[in-house]
Amino acid sequence: MPSTIQRFNQAVQSRIVAIAKKPRKILRWVLGVSVLEAIREYYRGKLMEWTIDTLGSFGKWLIFDPFALMTLATAVGMLYLLCVVIHDVLTKDEWTESILVEHGNQRAMIRTGLSKNAGAATIVIGGLVAILIIYGFNEGVNRTV
Repeated sequence: MPSTIQRFNQAVQSRIVAIAKKPRKILRWVLGVSVLEAIREYYRGKLMEWTIDTLGSFGKWLIFDPFALMTLATAVGMLYLLCVVIHDVLTKDEWTESILVEHGNQRAMIRTGLSKNAGAATIVIGGLVAILIIYGFNEGVNRTV
């Protein structure tokens, strides 16, 4: 019974023989890959040119900064969070009955929404973070120009 190494050597040899018998197939495969690679690079270059021509320094920043998309996603997330907090503070100042019952079989009244202080603190801290993100964004754009 052949050992594992012998079986591996036999498999490699049979594969080499199969490849050597079909050089045309390999040549077509290599040429096909190189043609597809050339087409891909052509359209990649066109996309980069369009981005820089259309978006200017912002486009350069998007192309050359590896963290550009993460920075944009963070900024959009912070803006969305600030909008939600502002909306919650301005509109949700209501009192509703709780599902809990106090002693005396009366339902407790609870306030929904954020308190004004918590909302103000969230808006201030979120605003500072947004300012830092925008400052970093401007530094990134100025660095790539």
